[in-house]
Amino acid sequence: MQKGFSTILIILAVLITAVLIGMGGFYFFNQQRLKNITDFKSCSKFYPVMESYPGQCNTPDGRHFVQELSEEEKKKLIPPIQSSPSSGVDETSNWKNASYQTLGIQFKYPDGWVEVPTENNDNEVVFTSSDYIESENPMLPKSGIKISMNRFKTDQKRSFNVMAEELNQSAGVSKVKKTEIDGFEAVSYEVKYEGSYDKLIIPVNGYDWYFTIQFGGENEELIRTKEEYQQQIIQFLNSIHFK
Repeated sequence: MQKGFSTILIILAVLITAVLIGMGGFYFFNQQRLKNITDFKSCSKFYPVMESYPGQCNTPDGRHFVQELSEEEKKKLIPPIQSSPSSGVDETSNWKNASYQTLGIQFKYPDGWVEVPTENNDNEVVFTSSDYIESENPMLPKSGIKISMNRFKTDQKRSFNVMAEELNQSAGVSKVKKTEIDGFEAVSYEVKYEGSYDKLIIPVNGYDWYFTIQFGGENEELIRTKEEYQQQIIQFLNSIHFK
C-alpha cells in the first residue's frame, strides 16, 4: 500500500511539473510574440481588428496600432465638406448671418430657418427648418430638420483616431468618417436610435463641439428629407467659422 501511495505522489508530481512547464512555455511564447508585434500588420495576425476604417488593433499589454493607408486609400476618406459644383453663383448670397461672440462661432443659414430658444444659451444653439414639425418623441420629428450645436469644455485634445475608436465601440453608430470644418479636424458619423440622425464632433480651442442633425419622417419619407436638405446642410457647414 505504501508503494502504491508513493506511485500516486510521483504521478501527481510529474503532472504538476508538466503543467508548470506548459504554463511557463505559454507565458514565454506569448511574451516573445508580443515583442515581435511592432505594427498593425503584425498585431492583426494574432489579435482582433476593430470594424473601423482605418483598421485598429490592440494588444493585451495596452499598445494600440492603426492601419497604415496608401495614398490611394487615403483619398477614399471623406475630404473636407464641400459644396457641389455650381455655375459660379453664390447660392448663399441671400442667406442670413448669425454670430455668437460668447460661443465663438458664426455661420450663415437659409431664409426660413428659425432659431429655437434653449435653456443653455451659453453653450447651445438650435435651428430648425421652416417645415419642421416635432412629434411626441423628440427623437422622431414628423418633418423637416433640426440642427443642434452644443459646446463642452474639455482638457483633452483628441485626434480622429481616438474619437473614431470611441465611436466604433458605441451602439447604433455607423459610417464613422474623417472630415474638416473651418480647418479643424473633425469626425462625422450616423446614429440610428429611435430615429436616424447625423452627428459631428469638432474639437476647437479647448472645447468639443457636438453637431446633431435630425431628419423628419420615417422610411422613404426620411430618405426624401435627407436628399432635400443635403445641399443646404453642406453649405451651412461650409459657412461655419470658429473665433
